[in-house]
Amino acid sequence: MGKRRNMRFDAMRSGRSGPPLGERRGRPVLFTWESELRAIAEEAARWTVETGGDLFGLWGPTPTIYLATRTGPRAVRDRAHFRLDVDYLRTLSEVLAVDWNLRYLGDWHSHHRLGLPAPSHGDRRRLLRLAARNAFPAMSEIIVTFDDGTPDTPLVRVHPWVYASVEDGPDPMIAEFAVVPGTSPVREVLLARGALPEQDLGRWTELPPARVRAGGDREPVSPSGKVATPTPISDRIVEHARQALEEASGGHVEQHPTAFGSILAVPVDESRLVGIAVSGEWPHAILEVDWIDRGLRATESVDVTMPKTLLVPGELVALYRTVRDLKIGAPDVDDGAA
Repeated sequence: MGKRRNMRFDAMRSGRSGPPLGERRGRPVLFTWESELRAIAEEAARWTVETGGDLFGLWGPTPTIYLATRTGPRAVRDRAHFRLDVDYLRTLSEVLAVDWNLRYLGDWHSHHRLGLPAPSHGDRRRLLRLAARNAFPAMSEIIVTFDDGTPDTPLVRVHPWVYASVEDGPDPMIAEFAVVPGTSPVREVLLARGALPEQDLGRWTELPPARVRAGGDREPVSPSGKVATPTPISDRIVEHARQALEEASGGHVEQHPTAFGSILAVPVDESRLVGIAVSGEWPHAILEVDWIDRGLRATESVDVTMPKTLLVPGELVALYRTVRDLKIGAPDVDDGAA
């Protein structure tokens, strides 16, 4: 069983020596979006016993949390202890690694009764064992505590920690957040596709931002401004679209770089294609659709209703089929009749 568990994490491994971490005031920085902090706080605030979930992202000079999840149905919760649903974590980890190349960065959990803002000795041993078993050079952990306030609406404090080098021993470093406003691009795509329904990914908005504090801050979390979506996530969006269009068309989908982004050329037959012009900026708006006839050396803009973005591959497939059927007629379908 142990060997199989390690194989499940292979796609998420990075090298054994991690890159130096970005720092602020001498502390390592965890980069994330407002949605992920509020998702953690919202889930923790629903329970009166310890609860938790997992952190997925990319580890680089600034580790980036793209998705903070809640645990699966077999998690164990009580007043001073929490245990993840490991089977659910394995399944979720594999999906996020294959679809998004996200690494398991660590976990988050609440200390409802302990009030301890730091990982306990048990927390540290558990995370270091996991890192050693899966050859992770560094890990992160988020602890959630609660301030007194009114009985129904306590302040939720989200404390970030980083194990910058798991080979150096069990002591993590307190970290700081760099927070971007709005929704993480991975959460945005999963919501658009209706993926992971058990996670209820839109629920983070139910907790008012005024109730969330980062570490010991006196004021609510203040997002610091928008940033460009990192290339690995943008590339995955385009690749998902290309794969779906290849499956629908039965042929190779060409991708031509342009000044505005790219053109996906989807084959209809040997000489005719549907060209889909796509913005290079997140969330990859669909700009125009053309009918391309290479035999006649002609290109014609097609006036059809288009999806707004590339986020949902099924919408791209429907667009391709609409244009194909409009220009050459619906293909014959064998219904099995004699």
